Amino acid sequence: MTMDDASAAPWPRREALRDQYDGLYEALQATQLELVAELEERLTEHGLKAAVRGRVKRFDSFYRKVLARSRSAEIPEPFAYITDLVGLRIVTPFVEDLRQVVDVLRTHYALEEVDDKALALSVGEFGYDATHLLIAIPEALLGRYPQGAVHAVEVQLRTTLQDAWAEVEHELVYKADLDVVDAGIRRKLMALNATLSLADTIFQEIRDYQRRRYTELRARHQKLMNKVSTIPERMSQQRRSPSPPWPEVSGATTAGAEREGAEVDMSDVLVRALAAHLDADLNEAIALYSEVLAVQPVAAVLNHRGIAYFALSHYERAIADFTAAIAMAPNDAHAYTNRGLARRMAGDLQGALADLDHSLELNPMWPDTLYGRALTHFDLGNIPAALRDCDRAIAVKPEFKQVLRFKQFIQDADL
Repeated sequence: MTMDDASAAPWPRREALRDQYDGLYEALQATQLELVAELEERLTEHGLKAAVRGRVKRFDSFYRKVLARSRSAEIPEPFAYITDLVGLRIVTPFVEDLRQVVDVLRTHYALEEVDDKALALSVGEFGYDATHLLIAIPEALLGRYPQGAVHAVEVQLRTTLQDAWAEVEHELVYKADLDVVDAGIRRKLMALNATLSLADTIFQEIRDYQRRRYTELRARHQKLMNKVSTIPERMSQQRRSPSPPWPEVSGATTAGAEREGAEVDMSDVLVRALAAHLDADLNEAIALYSEVLAVQPVAAVLNHRGIAYFALSHYERAIADFTAAIAMAPNDAHAYTNRGLARRMAGDLQGALADLDHSLELNPMWPDTLYGRALTHFDLGNIPAALRDCDRAIAVKPEFKQVLRFKQFIQDADL
């Protein structure tokens, strides 16, 4: 029986459809494999972390779907009508990534349909949130099918949590008749789905917060690198400028005395100290760091407070904090680099060079240390060594603007 003969029947005949399915299976499987590989490459090119999976619909599932659809309408071309014969699933960690995946699909494929499943659910219903798309099979792959037989594949987009929910729901709900499930079980399923949806939202909010903080940290690093930069006119001006008086720091701040006699959560104080530091409220940050250190000295907190002192040009106090941090963590390359930079700004060039050398013994690939040592070599008049360290720093971090400018300054000066 031909495809046209089978499709003319009001109830498609299983044997005829099975023969046609078997004839198409190899092409369907090849299409699935090629599209999975192609999508993985496209998404990677756009910097997206995503898992791509594919499957060819089993014949029994296909036939049940054809029968169910035939009850309400005649299906002239079952293989063209059932559009998920080839199904692809793209799973991403965050909700935001799903929107970017849709943009990638729009760029590289012809989208025939976009269906946001969450929009179809009422407030009292539960089900997995996902976006389903139909993409036209690329022209290069269509030649393996009889004309009009297959034209599209279904792509499901889910977050990791949406995917977990869908897998469990398929077993507990889709394969059973939900109407006969106890009302208490239904409420539990609704609560679980709501919890997972909330978790997706919270994960996205945490990611957005981390991105903002990372941007602020980069800005702070940029300021510190600008501060130690060595264009001579700027350096001489910095060193001539008198430092403002050191802030008075006591063992506890007003934050610790909000409730007299109450215990203070030092982790909360530290979070507030880091936030104040990122917001450039350095005196507040120092006061909060000091509150934490009064309860429990920690090398990392000493380093942070030292950096805040350094930013305020209080180099001796910065050196004292970095020295205390080194005593507690003698293999911390960052502490040696920080103390070396502070010693250089305080005029102790030999001490600075010793610290920076030791830091590079612990971590030879840290560009900040290489830059700091290049500056110190320059201050000591060792221009070849300064240029060598500039080149090493640029090799590790080609976009390090301060090093590029410093190297250009040396070359232009023809020293």
